[in-house]
Amino acid sequence: NIIVVGKTGVGKSTLINNVFREQLAETGSGEPVTMHLRRLERDDIPVVLYDTRGLELKEEVQDQIKTEIVDVIHESRRGGDEGKYIHAIWYCINAQSNRLETVEKDLITYLSGEVEVPIFIVLTQCFLNKQAQEFIHSLENMNMAIKGIVPVMAEDFEIMPGQVMHAYGLDKLVEMTYREIPESVQRGFINAQKVNIEAKEKAARKWVRAYITSTFATGFSPIPG
Repeated sequence: NIIVVGKTGVGKSTLINNVFREQLAETGSGEPVTMHLRRLERDDIPVVLYDTRGLELKEEVQDQIKTEIVDVIHESRRGGDEGKYIHAIWYCINAQSNRLETVEKDLITYLSGEVEVPIFIVLTQCFLNKQAQEFIHSLENMNMAIKGIVPVMAEDFEIMPGQVMHAYGLDKLVEMTYREIPESVQRGFINAQKVNIEAKEKAARKWVRAYITSTFATGFSPIPG
């Protein structure tokens, strides 16, 4: 269960759809859970996403969004079912803006203080140039309570005819998220994502080793035990 935060137009839908290679974030889809949060899920994909709307609105609305996000996170923990917890927050910023607005920094700081959920800053539409590196460095110097900053280009981008910036970074986002979420939900997350094949292979090998070990031990168990 991942909350995807960011202003309209930063590329949240493109990010979501390319990580899971499914149209999970089609315009207008999803079940509203609050005024500014919608729930995106499909029966055949073991990941639930919460997409935020309206961060660019006035201050009182932004305060309402903060409260809604925290309430959803706390509500997910009632009952103690780890599978229903919110497991991560992806905070999306368009790298081309080259700045983190005060209201966005305040929101990240607020969330990191209110909830024990790993937060990742995802720099969308990020060209690997000097400007991007300086932006990443400035974010690092803010010393926010986040788990990492991940620059991504969610899909191939044609800079000019014949010159394409190839997609990158999604596998890194998956890898970093995987390391921070509870072990009980790691298998479902790795199963759902479609960009980090190496992570899928590692998970499969881990399961196979455990299966072989258990069956090998069974073979030496006394009969009829």
